[in-house]
Amino acid sequence: MKIVSAVLGLALTVVQRLFLTWIAAALCLSAQAQSRSQIDVSRYQVKVDVNLQDHSLRGAARIQLDLSQAVRAIPFEINSRFSVTDVTDEAGRQLTTRFDEADSSRLLVGAGQPFAPGSHTLQIGYEGTLEREDYAFLDKNQSATGYIGDEAAYLMFSARWFPVHDPLFDPATAEFSVTVPLGFSAVVAGTPKPVKTQGITEVFDWEISRPSNQWSLVIGKLREQKFAAGQVPVHVFTPDRSEMRPEAVTQQLSAILTFFQKELPGYPFGDLTLVEIPGDVRDEMAGPGVIYLPAEMLQGPQVSDVELARRMALQWWGLGVLPQNPQDVMLSDGAAFYLAAKYLESRNKEEYQDEILKLAVLALKYENRSSISNAFSLGFRSEEYQSIVGGKGAWVLYMLEDIMGRDQVLSLLKEFAAASLGRQALLSDLKAKASSSSGQDLQWFFAQWIETTGVPDMEVDYTVYKLADGGFRIAGTVKQNLDLFRMPLRVAVETEQKREMQTVQVEGKTTHFDIKSATRPVRVVLDPEQKLLRNSTDMEVAVHIALGYELFHKNQFLEAIREYERAIKLNPRSSLAHYRLGEVFFEQANTQSGGNAFRDALNGDLQPKWVESMSHLHLGKIYDMLGERQRALAEYQRVINAKDNTFGAVDDADKYSKGPFTKKSTVMDRPER
Repeated sequence: MKIVSAVLGLALTVVQRLFLTWIAAALCLSAQAQSRSQIDVSRYQVKVDVNLQDHSLRGAARIQLDLSQAVRAIPFEINSRFSVTDVTDEAGRQLTTRFDEADSSRLLVGAGQPFAPGSHTLQIGYEGTLEREDYAFLDKNQSATGYIGDEAAYLMFSARWFPVHDPLFDPATAEFSVTVPLGFSAVVAGTPKPVKTQGITEVFDWEISRPSNQWSLVIGKLREQKFAAGQVPVHVFTPDRSEMRPEAVTQQLSAILTFFQKELPGYPFGDLTLVEIPGDVRDEMAGPGVIYLPAEMLQGPQVSDVELARRMALQWWGLGVLPQNPQDVMLSDGAAFYLAAKYLESRNKEEYQDEILKLAVLALKYENRSSISNAFSLGFRSEEYQSIVGGKGAWVLYMLEDIMGRDQVLSLLKEFAAASLGRQALLSDLKAKASSSSGQDLQWFFAQWIETTGVPDMEVDYTVYKLADGGFRIAGTVKQNLDLFRMPLRVAVETEQKREMQTVQVEGKTTHFDIKSATRPVRVVLDPEQKLLRNSTDMEVAVHIALGYELFHKNQFLEAIREYERAIKLNPRSSLAHYRLGEVFFEQANTQSGGNAFRDALNGDLQPKWVESMSHLHLGKIYDMLGERQRALAEYQRVINAKDNTFGAVDDADKYSKGPFTKKSTVMDRPER
């Protein structure tokens, strides 16, 4: 009985904690919504002095805001490493400050009595240090929100390098003034003013005249090169020893801009700035008029078209059209991911289909964690957020093409963007416009895909009947697992000569269809053109591989191995799953298991094609590690003969043919930073 009581007590404690956590989260969201409706910042004037030698920053922010009603405290977000030194109002009176006990980056500014409705101006002084080791994580892909080093400073939007109110949903105009040591350059969004030299420092100033958000600051010994992408002036900032090829990247941008300016209103910002950032800095993707390119993205023969197109699309969706509330963020990443895929469609249909499948895998990775409308609570641009808002959000628009038509969806986005550029927009308005444009009530579609979680698992049962006229009738049933699901679904009857296609309106768990064919059917295929986001064995395999790859890059090797093994259990012939498993063992210097996994990959379905060359390359490396040089040379020669240089396989094989590969350390041996 004591044991039962203890277990019940523990269960109650857990339930109580979960309940209290839920209540706290609800109250926090309620407070944010209340703050959003009551407080409107109109302008920031920020001056910062960055001392690279001391890794420190001293700043002052003058913030103009309007209150719709009296409030006791005004909340701001600021980096928890900073100390607030002074806070005054427009009359010079000292104000009180305190940090939220539950969130050390949330600063509450108050007075002896509530702030009256109307306009107010606050002056906040602050200072602190942001050293690299304070922010670097110990995973493989280190990611710092911001740091100040000896040779450079990277203060990304998420580093909260100045006090900001409701940073994503309260856009404002801004003016920045940044003082740096002589010989260094600084880059922020906006229109730059002439640089001023003051003794051994230089002062860089910018003006942002359009309400915006997501401002980042990059400081370093940067080279500026000027180009033009169509009619848009482009400024490229790169550090010394950069691998960026500005001319090539600008040519890619010109093609992307040409497409977007056809499918969207004109470029929303005057100039476009490209800034290279190192691999240990969190990639914020873009700011108003700015695109950030991580160094590793620049190491291949060219920047990924889809990655560059996503960053470019964010200039319209997310920075030009500003989501008004957390539930509207599909107007940012969802639209940007979709339009980047449409850019690929304009260039290469095969690449486009590959990208659509990649987006489906991305969407299904964390689809069950949240609906799109609630995904912001998972963390802005977190892996879960990108999965649900970016991947699934893009697929919502892709599936909308089956309801409205491809050209109608693109026209819908263009018209909505034209009406919404430079202001905050609501997803509900886009939904309403879709319904009016299509002439049908699409509330069911958006409720099904945006407001709820879950994608269908489908299977088909059918019977073939021989007809008197020599033809055939296929009577079948589509079964799926969601009670209230409805969508058009293509059903294909494949014969030896051709494919007969019919669209079936799936409603509920069971839907019947009847298709006639002139020749004997070989099989019936659901959704042959992959127009519907749904679960399948192939998708489950791809999702497990994607999750494993994500865990591998976090150094969570055991968890990665488990995901790959789940994929192999579902499809033992998946070469990609075996290859990825081999990568983990190779990183751990487990040559026996790694060699077995790469050989299993070569005995599998050999999809994608590059798996064959990369498996031979890794086998060659393993033989070199074991001192079996002749066997290593044989593997390298197979790579060279295959002539598949994906991921530089042929280049590496040629290199190691001339001198043996040596693996000096694994990720786990690397010193902590």
